[in-house]
This record gives sequence, C-alpha cells and structure tokens, in this order.
Amino acid sequence: MSQTSPFRSGGFQKKLRRASHLLSPDISRDHRRMLSLVRVIVQLFIPSLPNSESPAVTMILTRTVPVFGSFTLSSGAEILRACFIAAVTAEAPALTRLKVWKRLQRRGIGVCTDFVQQSYSYLGTRMPIPATTERPKLAPGRSPTASLFPENPPAVSPTAGSSLITLSHASPEYTRQPPRPIIFTHHKGSDSDPQQVHISLVGKDHMRVSWVTSDHHTRSKVEYGKAPGRYESSATGEQTKYQYFFYSSGKIHHVKIGPLEPATTYYYRCGGSGPEFSLRTPPSSLPIEFAVAGDLGQTEWTESTLAHIGARDYDVFLLPGDLSYADTQQILWDSFGRLVEPYASRRPWMVTEGNHEIETFPIIYPEGFKAYNARWLMPYEESGSQSNLYYSFDVAGTHIIMLGSYTDFDASSKQYKWLEADLAKVNRSETPWLVVLLHAPWYNSNAAHKGEGDSMRKAMEEMLYKARVDVVFSGHVHAYERFTRVYGNKADPCGPVYVTIGDGGNREGLALLFEKPSPSISVYREPSFGHGRLRILNNTHAHWSWHRNNESASVMADEVWFQSLSSSKACKQEVAQAQGSLSVSFMDEL
Repeated sequence: MSQTSPFRSGGFQKKLRRASHLLSPDISRDHRRMLSLVRVIVQLFIPSLPNSESPAVTMILTRTVPVFGSFTLSSGAEILRACFIAAVTAEAPALTRLKVWKRLQRRGIGVCTDFVQQSYSYLGTRMPIPATTERPKLAPGRSPTASLFPENPPAVSPTAGSSLITLSHASPEYTRQPPRPIIFTHHKGSDSDPQQVHISLVGKDHMRVSWVTSDHHTRSKVEYGKAPGRYESSATGEQTKYQYFFYSSGKIHHVKIGPLEPATTYYYRCGGSGPEFSLRTPPSSLPIEFAVAGDLGQTEWTESTLAHIGARDYDVFLLPGDLSYADTQQILWDSFGRLVEPYASRRPWMVTEGNHEIETFPIIYPEGFKAYNARWLMPYEESGSQSNLYYSFDVAGTHIIMLGSYTDFDASSKQYKWLEADLAKVNRSETPWLVVLLHAPWYNSNAAHKGEGDSMRKAMEEMLYKARVDVVFSGHVHAYERFTRVYGNKADPCGPVYVTIGDGGNREGLALLFEKPSPSISVYREPSFGHGRLRILNNTHAHWSWHRNNESASVMADEVWFQSLSSSKACKQEVAQAQGSLSVSFMDEL
C-alpha cells in the first residue's frame, strides 16, 4: 500500500477534521486515530474513483453519515461512503459496531469492515475480534479427542436411520486470529511465458489446461507426456480475451488434452515455451479425496489455507463460489490466478460462481460474469448445460453438480430444467455418491446473509431430496457450519447433509454472529478460516473433516462419517412413502 497520497493536502485534512466533528463523541473517542483510519481507507479506494478530489468525495467526507441509509455498489463513492461508516464505528462499543457492520454485510458491502481492520494493522494497532467458537453438542461418553481417522469406517446399518457418526475436536479456549492483509502476486516470467495456469476435468478422461499470456502471439498449444521433458503428445485449443472498461486482459488459452490414464502423473508445457508443469489425474474408481474451500480471495489467510490443502494429498479441489474477490478490479483476477497456480496447475479445480464474480455494470455490462466466464471455463457443454454458471461431471463413482445461485433457478428457468434432466440421467449403480455445490447456503444459522438462499431452496430442494443427494456444500457465509441430514427445515434421514464452508480466507473477514440458541439441525459451527476434506472410501461410506487454520498449523475441528443414501434401504423407497409413512428414529450423533 502506497505511503504517499494526494489526500495528504491541507485542504483534505480540513475536510477530514470537519467530518470528524460531526460524529458523536461516544462513537469516536480518538479523533486522530479515526482520521488516520479514514485516510488509509480512502487510499485503498483511490483506483476505484475516477477523480479522487471529486465533489462526491468531498460531500461524503463532510456530511453526517446516515448509518441506516440505502447503499449500492454502483460507484466507488458509494463504497467509500460505506467504508467511512465502518471506520467511524470501529471504536464504538462492540454491540454498536457489530450492529452497524451487520447492516453493511447485509447490503453487500462487508468488504469495508475488513479494510477497517487492515487499517488498524497498518497503524500498528490491533482491533479485538470476539472469539465465538461454539463447543459442539457431544453425546454422553463421547470424547472430543476421539480417533481422527479410524483405519476402517464404523459400521452404520442402512436400515437403522442413523447414517451419521460425528467425532468433534473443538477447543472452547481457541482464540480467534486477527485478519490478515490482501496480497498481490506478480508475474515473474516473460510476456510469452504462461501464467495463471490451472486445470479442470472434461469428460471421463480429458483435462482442460487454461493459462494467460501477455504476448498475444503465443500459440494455444499444450505438449504433454509421462516423463519430465518428454512430450509424446500435444493438443491445440482456443483463445479469447476480454475488455472491462480500460482494462484489457492478456490472451486466455484453453486447451483440452487426452485421453489420459487415471491416477497418473503427466508433465506438460504450455505454448511451446516456459516452465514445465505436472498434474495428476484422479482415479477412475473409489476411493477418492476432495479438498473443499469457498470464498478464497487473496489474503495471507488464503495463502495459509492453500498451503494446508497442498500439504496433504488430494485428487480434486471443489470451490463453491467467490474466487478472486476482484469486484471489477480486473488486475486482481490476474493476481489470484498467479496465487493459486502452484496448486491449480497440479490438481483439477472445479468451481462455481459466487456473488463476487457477478461484476455487472448498468448498460455496459448488464449480464455480468465477464471475467469469470473467460478465465474459468468449466465443462458445461459436456453436461448438456447452456451456461458456464451451472454444470455437472462424474469422477470416480461420484456425480457432482455445480449450481448457479446468481442465475435464474425457478421452475421455468433453463437451469431448473437442466437440473431436472441431469438428475434423471444419474445412475447410482455407477455413481453411488451424489454431491451438489452452490454459493448461497440453503440452511444458515449465521446472521450474515440470512435467508438469501431461501428462494432457490424452495425452488429446487424437493428435486435434490427425491434424487437422494448425499451432501450439499455452499459458501457465501464466512464461517463453517455443518447441519445434519435435512429436508424442509427438519431433520430427515433421507435428506442431504448441508455444509457451509465460506471460510477460505477472503478479505471481508469472518461472520462472527451465529443465532442463539443453535437450531437443533445445526451440528457444528465456528467462524474461523479453514478448509474441508471429503474422502469417499467406497460405495457406502465417506468421511468428512473440517480443518481450522491455526497460524502455521491446520487443526481438525469437526468430522463425520456418513453412509451414501443410495445404499440406504429405507431411503430407496418411494419418496411419497418416505415422506408419509416412514417412522425412522433419526440420531445425528452417537
């Protein structure tokens, strides 16, 4: 962050002092520090403002701030105004601050709270964040330090109605770590060298290799083979670029390679030059392990999450939306691509969109997702979808569906009809596991984004229930929460397990406020950064674990064994019977 700024002029300082005197003394007890906070926040937003000394900025800094006013993201000035509110309430009593910041979060401007916290770090001070880790509900006799990963999965009777066994490892003494700053990753190679390399699955035995070059003459070609430096095969593909206001992207390359052998390491080179990369294809059959994290962003916490994911082997990475947090600042898409390249170039990354990928602008870019669709091309056509915003794929006995929370989803929509057709084609004898990812959670006991997924849930939940979906992952809420098997807001032995995992490390900070008491269907919840792992062992059993970021360590805090619904005799019955006449006693924890 630059130490010099046009905002250090005497005139601007007068505006800041005038703004500070409009504030209630009980809200800002230290005007000098408050002014420094505002100055840093304004500096952060200089790239977003067409004229940093514009009348709009002057107005914002010299008027009483209407905390409960209406906010939009239509201009940099609106964002600055919201961040000014966050700044002036930063030193207010905790309840006042959380009340105001909660309103900012609801209006989609939660980024301001994180900028304020970063400003504190910049000024050499620390802003206290309450530790709200909840101790999970444990049955009598269950030790919170039970075996982390038994050699053999526990026996779960398919007719007993209890298809979940929870082993939690929470520590009520855990102290929440402070936010960490945004990082920007630079390209260190030549213009023709590939950067932002990532791979994704395409069909049964192909991969798509995607990358960006500054040199627009580089070929869209990938050479690959099973030994370093020996490229026995090659493939060519397509290239694209896009314009967003004054930003012009580099050349974006997408090349499909294959057929590839399962569980095999390949070495490859992009564009005929530059460094060599390696990838490993996933297995063709179970077992398989997925790493899962949402709302990544690009902060030092993101780096920590990625390092923890990469420290232990996995086969496929699943991301339920909110990738770069560029929010129209397109250079942050480039920085994000470079940040994740060491991981995304080695294992397939399968993603769906979140609200931070929308990037609409009235009249000019009304449809949104311009950068996301150009950079992160997923196998939507192969799954019969007409949009990159929703698709499905098969891998090692698992059918995975990526849904779009920010495109139409009602019964008349293309996405709804596609989902209906996709579920009808699923063969549970070939893919006994059925997993869904989407961004806005359908079940959520956090104050952040409360109810935002309700409309989509009402439109599509019955379809997922009838299809016997095993687990639904979502992001959006910057915390971790796991629900029991649920349908229609009630525990149901034939419903999916719902997991919110929007805690990858984003710049907006953590969603600290959970409703109390905890709903009976919510099993474990904690506002900490981290990641999850889904290890599917065989046709009937899988193990889910969530790992909290604790400085340099990754600590398992929650885990559950569960049985596939395709192997449950009770849940194989007709849905009408399952909803009407089944009387199966359901128990989430033993």
